[in-house]
Amino acid sequence: MELYPLKVLLMVANEKSFSRAAEKLLRTQPAVSLAIQKLESDLEERLIDRSGKDLLLTDAGRIVYDYARRFENLESELQNSLAELRDHSAGRLSIGANESTALYLLDPIEQYRRLYPKIKVQVRRTLSSKIPAQLIDGELELGVISYDPEDDRLASIVLYTDHLSFVVSPKHRFAGREEVSISELGMETFVAHNVLSPYRAVVVREFQRHKVPLNMDVEMPTIETIRKMLSPKTGTMVNEIGTMLPDDWAQTNPDYVFKPIRPSYWNLSAATYAYVFVGLARQGIDAAGESSIPGGPGLWPSISLLDWETAQPNARYWALKLIIDHFRPGDKMVESSSDSGYVMTQAYVSATGERKILLVNKREREFDISLPEADGATLEVVDLATGSNPPASSRLTGSSFKLGGFGVAAVTLGKSRD
Repeated sequence: MELYPLKVLLMVANEKSFSRAAEKLLRTQPAVSLAIQKLESDLEERLIDRSGKDLLLTDAGRIVYDYARRFENLESELQNSLAELRDHSAGRLSIGANESTALYLLDPIEQYRRLYPKIKVQVRRTLSSKIPAQLIDGELELGVISYDPEDDRLASIVLYTDHLSFVVSPKHRFAGREEVSISELGMETFVAHNVLSPYRAVVVREFQRHKVPLNMDVEMPTIETIRKMLSPKTGTMVNEIGTMLPDDWAQTNPDYVFKPIRPSYWNLSAATYAYVFVGLARQGIDAAGESSIPGGPGLWPSISLLDWETAQPNARYWALKLIIDHFRPGDKMVESSSDSGYVMTQAYVSATGERKILLVNKREREFDISLPEADGATLEVVDLATGSNPPASSRLTGSSFKLGGFGVAAVTLGKSRD
C-alpha cells in the first residue's frame, strides 16, 4: 500500500470536502477522488460516506484515519531521525504539556538547547489526560504530566517533586504542631473536592496504605466553594481567560498558512471575556485575568490584545479597559431585573452609591434595550461598530437604546435617590 492515498484521506476527512482537500494538496479534484477510490479498492472497504451534504468517515474510514495519522507521525519521526544523522543532532523535539506543567520545562529546555542547539524544541499545549495516548500514537516525543500513566509502553522519570499541603485553621489543635502523624488524622473531618484527580487519588491511597480512615464528610464540587467555606477572607483569581481559533493549533503543521482573522472575531472574543467575567463574579471569584498582550503568527495570534503589526489595541483590549474603568473592587453586585437569553445584564452599586450596569450582547446582531431610568445616563460601548477603536460614549435620551453586535456596554445611572 502506498502512503500517498492515506495522506489524501487525512486531508479529505479534515476538510470534509474533495475540492478543499485538492486545493491544500495542490492537486485536481479528480486526482483526489481517484486516490480515495484506489484506497477503498485496495482495502475492499468503503471509507467515506458521500450520501449527505458533508463527507463523513464510515466506521472503517475512522479506523483507517487513525492509522493514517500514525503513519504520518512515523514519517515525520523518520525525517527527524535522518536529519539528525545528516546534520549532527538536528531536527525537532515535540513535547506535550498543559499550562501548569509547562512551567517546569523552562530550565530543562534551556539545558537541552545548550547541548543540542540545532534541534528545534516545540512545546504543544494539550490536556494532561491525552498526553499518554499522544505519546503512544507518535504525535509527541515527550510529555509532562503530574501522575503515573501506569502504561508499560511508556518510560518515565521524575522531573520535579510536588508537595501536598495539610491546611488547618489557626485555631485548630494541630495549628502549632510542626509534624502530625497520619494516624492522628483518622479522627479529623476533611472537606474534600469531589472531582476525581491524581492528587485526590494520592491522598486516598496513602490513607488506605496506612489503614487510617479518611473521613470526607463534606465534599464540594469546586475548590472555590471549599475556599469560601474554610477561608472566606482569602481571595481567588482565575487567570488566562480568552478564546482561541482552531487555526492557532494548526501552526505546527508543515503546510500551515496563516489566515487573516476576521475583525468581528475580536468583538466576539471581547464579549466572551465580559460574559465570563460576570459569571465568575456571580460565583464569588475575586479577580479574572485576561490573556494575553503578546500574540501573533507563531505565537497564538487569536489571543492577542494588540494588533501585532501596528501594536494598537483591538476590541478585546478596549472591552477589558471599559470593565476595569467602570467596575472596581468593592462594588456591590445587585439583582438585575433582566437577563435575557441574548443579552446578559448585571447591575452594580459602587462604594460611593453610584449605580452602573454591565451589558453583554452574545449575538452578532443589534438589540433594542429598554431601561426605565436610562434617560440622562451615560453609555460607553465596544461593539462591531467601534471595532478596534476606543469605546463610543454618549448621553442617553429616553428609556431605550440599541446595543450593537457582540456589544460590551457600561451604563452609568448616577447615585441612588434612596
